[in-house]
Amino acid sequence: MLDLLEERGIKVLVSTHGRVYDPANPRDRRSLLEDAVDSEYESAKTSTRGRRTAAAQAAKGKPHGRLGFGWTRLYDPKTRELVEQLHHPDEAPLIEELFKRLDAGVSFRAIAADWEARDIVNDSGTPFSPQHLRRLAINPAYAGLREHNPNRRGKRPDAGPATLVDATWTGIVSKALYYRVFKKITDPERHTSRDGRARHLLSRIARCDPCGAFLIIIRAQKPKPLYSCQKHGCASIGEAALDEWATDVIVGWLMRDDVATWLRRSGEAEDEALAKIADKLAEARAELAKLRAALKSGAMSVETGMIVEPGLVERVKNLEQDEKDATTPSVLRPLVGLGERTFEAWEDTPIEAKRDVARTLFVPEILGELRLKPNPVRYQVAPVEDRVTTRKVDV
Repeated sequence: MLDLLEERGIKVLVSTHGRVYDPANPRDRRSLLEDAVDSEYESAKTSTRGRRTAAAQAAKGKPHGRLGFGWTRLYDPKTRELVEQLHHPDEAPLIEELFKRLDAGVSFRAIAADWEARDIVNDSGTPFSPQHLRRLAINPAYAGLREHNPNRRGKRPDAGPATLVDATWTGIVSKALYYRVFKKITDPERHTSRDGRARHLLSRIARCDPCGAFLIIIRAQKPKPLYSCQKHGCASIGEAALDEWATDVIVGWLMRDDVATWLRRSGEAEDEALAKIADKLAEARAELAKLRAALKSGAMSVETGMIVEPGLVERVKNLEQDEKDATTPSVLRPLVGLGERTFEAWEDTPIEAKRDVARTLFVPEILGELRLKPNPVRYQVAPVEDRVTTRKVDV
């Protein structure tokens, strides 16, 4: 920059010094360079102090940064220091509604459409998009948690795992509800249709018995859609017939008295257990990501990586299974303990939530993996009971 100014004969007025500097003059040039270095040094010190303050606030669970949707803050009228972060009287109930509806299986798309119809807008005055609602749903602040990473400096990828600490504010939703919703919307095995709307109860849940592939819907636009083997077409059956059979099995299981007792016991320690598992899983995933980054950059030898990586991968898988086991009953709670009203409640349940229930129950440990066998007699319709099997394991 100074070379360009000198070349064009431009001089610099520094108002704080009250004088004009000529870049062509060696003494003036040295003064300008020294001031630039000093300014950069002061800027770096200010940035460091800011990061330290933010880290200290995070470690103590105190809020920092921009105020999010659902919150309001109380400041000391004299010192203007933050006193407390509180629930916003109008916005906090909407956050609670969001989490409860997601927990019940309602999609982001459906919630966004409903909120837009009710003229609910974000801080910018525009309707909430499904993507915006998802960002809200994964924010731990709503559960009274604060993310803290003491090793982070800017956006360094090798900063290590962040941890969640208890915040100084009261959560809008419980930790158990937050972790259930977080698990549901970040599950890599979860599959949605291209436009985000689930339509079929057992698609990609039931399997083909001969080859083990998922059943998917074919002839969806026809009057009578079919479930069919995704890979080889080994077996197919009318959607309505298989859905009716599965519904009877699911509702019958939900009406059992021992199911209500099981769910009640499982919910007592869910909050604390989920929090511990989530912290361990976040740490394990961060360690695995850091290891792979070191391998990619050459900071770690391939031989060392081959020794360390399998153990980390196994640890992540085990923790993911622990998390799944801890959250499994949550999708069932709205439908348990209703007695004769269970079928009516099932009919009123959104298809996304029905699929969550089917995905939860049709596993080897509960109702068994739902599998479809080929039609025993070609061109003849065999009863559904003769076509399905449930593959179970003893637990």
